[in-house]
Amino acid sequence: MHVVSATDIDIRLAEAGELVQVIAAGAFAQSNVVGELSKLCRGEVAGRRSDDEVTLFKSVGTALEELAAAELAFAPICEAAV
Repeated sequence: MHVVSATDIDIRLAEAGELVQVIAAGAFAQSNVVGELSKLCRGEVAGRRSDDEVTLFKSVGTALEELAAAELAFAPICEAAV
């Protein structure tokens, strides 16, 4: 699994309880946090490389970033339905 952070990765790794707890418990590796949403959108970091992989978007409630993530997720579905 890859995690894409909405904002600064260092801040998310320090403040996002969901990430902090699973990393501290050894259930998830910090190296799986691969980049920020803006970099994913620009193609600077990779998301999924196969259908078996999962990319998790960790947001802190910024509506614009959540909307952008939803659009990225659903655009291929909408295009396929046309």
